[in-house]
Amino acid sequence: MPDREDELRELLHRRAADIPVRKEPPPTLLRRARRRIALNATAALIVLAASVGGAATVVRLVHRSPHRAEIASGSSVASGGAQLPACQAKDMKAVIALEGSQGELVGSVTLTMKAKGSCTLEGTAAVAIRDGQGVLLQVSQMPGQPWWAQGPSTAPPGWPSVTLSSGDRARARVRWINWCIASERPQTWSLELPGGGGTIQVTDPKQSAPGCTDPSPSSPSTIEVGPFEPYAP
Repeated sequence: MPDREDELRELLHRRAADIPVRKEPPPTLLRRARRRIALNATAALIVLAASVGGAATVVRLVHRSPHRAEIASGSSVASGGAQLPACQAKDMKAVIALEGSQGELVGSVTLTMKAKGSCTLEGTAAVAIRDGQGVLLQVSQMPGQPWWAQGPSTAPPGWPSVTLSSGDRARARVRWINWCIASERPQTWSLELPGGGGTIQVTDPKQSAPGCTDPSPSSPSTIEVGPFEPYAP
């Protein structure tokens, strides 16, 4: 067996010596390699183009999305894509209704849209109260809660933005405590609407005022005003 293996090994060495050495690869192999390189390069370009196209699509979507700042400045976006203006005081009718309970007044200021078209309310009105002589009452305004947050309810659809069309209503919850100047009775309320909507006047025929729970100077009269919310009694 060792002799046969040696003879076979020697035969293979002689045959290998007879095969000419090629310094260049065969043309067929070169053509296959070039085709493979071209296919790989094409695939890479397709992937790169798809990535760039996807990024461009994302950029376009970002630029087309409505910015929150537009809503905060007094405009909203309708379902059709058009921006709705902030509601204007001249297009609104206001009604105030307050009830006394344990030395405080709780109720609502309700706005009704009387114009055609649509608009939005978002935020809280700034409130000033005057007596029958036009004297401004010294009442401090504080942030309040909406009606829907008083019970086991959830926020209305679209809130805190409220969209109003002709005949629709919105309301703001009001809680007023500690009024100790009996000679000055509230009569006219001024509401400065959010979003630059102007000021609307509403008269309280009942001249409602809360009781005096603490006459000390350190306990001023305060009124809590909640943000606007839809109203559908």
